Amino acid sequence: MTDDQIPAAMTVESVVHSYTQAELALTEIAGAVAQFRSATEQLSAAQSQNADAVQALRAATTGSLEVAKRLDGVIRELGNVANALQSIDPDRLWSHLEAEAAQQRTEAARLRWIGISSLVAVIAVVAALALLLLLAFGLLPPA
Repeated sequence: MTDDQIPAAMTVESVVHSYTQAELALTEIAGAVAQFRSATEQLSAAQSQNADAVQALRAATTGSLEVAKRLDGVIRELGNVANALQSIDPDRLWSHLEAEAAQQRTEAARLRWIGISSLVAVIAVVAALALLLLLAFGLLPPA
């Protein structure tokens, strides 16, 4: 059939139908574009959140490595302390501590003795001065 042979009503109907089909197709395309845009925005937001999470993970990893280094140093020091403690002879340690305690007691007694001796010397000097003053002012009866 040629255009001359198609009835006019059928041509208008097919044009309206074609236009409606095209309009539906454009609506579907517009919906698909909107879905694509939304998916792109969601993907962009997810990538941004992922980048933030990666940044936080890197910072946490760096901090963990620093803590691990410090712990390694502490472990080494604790090993040295453990070795030193194993090399201590308990009898020798207690003997040393007892000798130190005895020396401190002796030193404390010596300091008390020095304090008492100094006090006695001061009392003797004061008594001598008092006697001299009494003699100087004639307040002592003759012997």
